[in-house]
Amino acid sequence: KKPTGITFILTAANIPCKNYDSIKDALVSIDHVVVAYYISLLSPPIKNNRTKARDVSRMIEELKEEFNLDKYNIIGHSIGGKIALLVAALHNDDKSLRAIMALDPVDQNPVEFTNPDTTKNLSLKNTGIDILMTFTDNGFFISKDHNARAINRFNPELKVVLHRNAGHMAYCDKDTGVSWKAVMRGGNKERNSIVKEETLEIVKKRMQTCLKKKASSKVGRIADKYKEAVTSNIDDIQNDVKKVTSGGKFGLAKKMLNL
Repeated sequence: KKPTGITFILTAANIPCKNYDSIKDALVSIDHVVVAYYISLLSPPIKNNRTKARDVSRMIEELKEEFNLDKYNIIGHSIGGKIALLVAALHNDDKSLRAIMALDPVDQNPVEFTNPDTTKNLSLKNTGIDILMTFTDNGFFISKDHNARAINRFNPELKVVLHRNAGHMAYCDKDTGVSWKAVMRGGNKERNSIVKEETLEIVKKRMQTCLKKKASSKVGRIADKYKEAVTSNIDDIQNDVKKVTSGGKFGLAKKMLNL
């Protein structure tokens, strides 16, 4: 079966890809090719975030050709959400990035979108990308000056979903190993479960909506071209009818046979 889309999953810092299996499964259920990218903050040690963003843009060029798809999406969590936004700001000249879900993004070390001096910020304006961010209030290391709300203040056209009382790691599956989840404030357990299910529904709905938008746009362009052709023929026939009234019957017959 031909895939309907390509979606990258960019993990939080040093969180295993397996912790996002439920998001992967949600995407597979709507026939997406899924590429999980483990975000290590240790390599490379310099310009880590921008290097990861560049890597994603390079990988997608090969994948689009392999699967014969011209668009792709990114779902990123924490620093992975910030890297997804970097791809949008720096590597989308061909307009192939269709949608981003940045789950509780963290714009720190370095700051790219939320500098007080706006001249230092990368812009997310007029990207043409469907960008949605989520926001929790339980990431103890996340500065309020550089969280999703802060990014939204500098880019008010971006959509934000508030996940109050949920933990920063609520988007991850249960992990039996040692990870950031063990040291982060967890949020309300029941609320975490609700947010997780809500996020999976948003993933499926948002990616399918993007596909429908693309399909509708294509159908609309075809309809417009058909309308132009029909209108042109009608205009030609009306002109020929005028000629017939003045004796040009052969011209009208020839035109009708060519329709």
